[in-house]
Amino acid sequence: MKIKNILLSSIVLGGFISPVLSTTTVMAETIQTKTEQSTTKETSPTTNNQVSREKKVNLGAGFDLNSLDNKTSIVIPTKTQDGKHVLDDIFINLTDTEIETLKSTKKIDFTIPQLETTSDWGGKLSYASTDKTMSLNFNESTQTLSLSNGEYIPYKLIAGDSRVHYVQKDTGKEIHVQDHPDAYTTDGHGPDLFEVLTLTELNLEDKIIGYFDVTDTDFEHLADLEPLNPTIPEYDNPVNMEFDRNSIGKDNTEYTVYLEKAKPQTVILNVYLDGKLFSTESYYGKINSDLSKKADPKLPDEKTTTLDKNLTHFSSTNEYFPQYGTSTLSGKYFHNRIFENDDEDEKLGFLDASIQFASDDEHFGSRIELNKAGKKCITEIHYKSNSLPDDQVIADLSIESNIGVQIVPNLTGKKGQTITVKVPVVKGYTSDKTTVTATFDNKGNIKTTEKVFYTKVTTDGNENNNDNGSDETPTNPDGNGNDNGGLPSTPGGDNNGAGTIKPPVTTPMQQPEDFNGFIGTMKKDVTIFSLNNGKMSPITNKQLSKHSDWKSDQVIKIDGVKYYRVATNEWVKSSDVYRYENQQGIVDTKNIQVTHLVSSNKDMFSNRGLAAKTSWKYDRIGYLGDKEEKHYRVATNEFVQESDVNVK
Repeated sequence: MKIKNILLSSIVLGGFISPVLSTTTVMAETIQTKTEQSTTKETSPTTNNQVSREKKVNLGAGFDLNSLDNKTSIVIPTKTQDGKHVLDDIFINLTDTEIETLKSTKKIDFTIPQLETTSDWGGKLSYASTDKTMSLNFNESTQTLSLSNGEYIPYKLIAGDSRVHYVQKDTGKEIHVQDHPDAYTTDGHGPDLFEVLTLTELNLEDKIIGYFDVTDTDFEHLADLEPLNPTIPEYDNPVNMEFDRNSIGKDNTEYTVYLEKAKPQTVILNVYLDGKLFSTESYYGKINSDLSKKADPKLPDEKTTTLDKNLTHFSSTNEYFPQYGTSTLSGKYFHNRIFENDDEDEKLGFLDASIQFASDDEHFGSRIELNKAGKKCITEIHYKSNSLPDDQVIADLSIESNIGVQIVPNLTGKKGQTITVKVPVVKGYTSDKTTVTATFDNKGNIKTTEKVFYTKVTTDGNENNNDNGSDETPTNPDGNGNDNGGLPSTPGGDNNGAGTIKPPVTTPMQQPEDFNGFIGTMKKDVTIFSLNNGKMSPITNKQLSKHSDWKSDQVIKIDGVKYYRVATNEWVKSSDVYRYENQQGIVDTKNIQVTHLVSSNKDMFSNRGLAAKTSWKYDRIGYLGDKEEKHYRVATNEFVQESDVNVK
């Protein structure tokens, strides 16, 4: 299957897209190339090869034919072959014999000369007429000269110079002007196009730092490249500017190339301690520049922690070149690269080695090539506390009670172990038990089936007596007996005529359910919530980054809103993420002109789609939107709906 698209810059052709630059299949995060054919604003003096005599006679102007002599030029206007652009006048200088023939027969054939002139910006242009000869006729009644076949001589461009302006699309700043001598030259049967030179070919790499150069990329073989060894494609072709030589005049021989700004390569190094993010550092580099190393991220104390190589892994995504694939890596090869670096010339610690591995750099300062634009690499390095045995876990316990769920945080134990947990003390209440029995499951969560009943204590120290109508509200502890705010009591209790009230009645708090799946964030960073006393509260010092993937093990519904758990007491709203399955396969588009693509937010892409009856590899099944409709992911953040394709 041939998949071809123009990538990396835009060349706009005033008012239309040149056919050589059109595409039938648009895929992934590509940038379409266009060209603008400019009309010159500043003009230079025109020079041409025409020689005028002392006197001139214009077509259509009355004059006495007998006055025509060898000191007179006949002025004839010219235009481009399509008649849309005025060229220079030519001068027909008849010989004495030709003048006498015209006077006697009122007609004379003449040879049409070539026109050598200059464009408005000063480039050379050569024109020739498709007719070798033409006739001049004299009308005796009007005393005027006219051409036998029109009011002007049509000329076709046979050679000439073009000029290309290179402009940053986002800023409008012109960074280079390049003249192309003999761009329009033809031997009569060659194609009507010329090559737009890249700034790299012109040794102007400094002009494209952070921007794509001008390249025509064939995507057919990109899917065959190794994701972990993404060499620069050798099959990039130059962008050829197609033109119609019948319409090239003096005012449209200039072109503007708009260079698209490229997203940088991003290398992220995350350090985890006991499964929680400890520190992070990001490294950014514009294409055609160097990836600069910043300070290393903060590491846990080596005296109290141990590096866990088994959990360390690497992942990468490619926004502009999704054909390189979305990859993850761990195990011996990766570990040898970052933990056992033995380069004699440059001894690296594993931090430097991991960053260089992620950025594909042999050493810091290597040039970031165009195929790394928009590439995002994440390396996770895990530590564990020495005080925790390998099989120990830490989790929070939720205990149901008549005054709300009580949380006992940071309980330590082993998977499958049953432990005794002290019941939280609630100020102003006594409990019907002091401990409960709880068990760690094989996922590291801890649960109990026991419930606790709290009884309010009166001011004289007796339980449930002489409340005197007090509306004192119970408070919930943080697990250590500390006052952590409370839930309102239920008003209107029956005092049985004796001045006592019943214990507050509250609705049992919703408990999490097991969930074994994956979720992905969308185009915005996602707020993380903590669950306390049956209520969700936003965590202000951290978020899930946009377009990132997470494992979830629990789901809960609070006040009608569904939340997924992504870490210990860290939850995200279901509306901020989408659920997906890791599954690979092939889908075929149906026999319609374009099959639309959508993002994970279900935003439709208006500038690209999949061609009819083509095959595409998918790497996950996403359930998008409020109705969780089934979609297949065929490129980074690009999905096709199940109903629009056939699954092989």
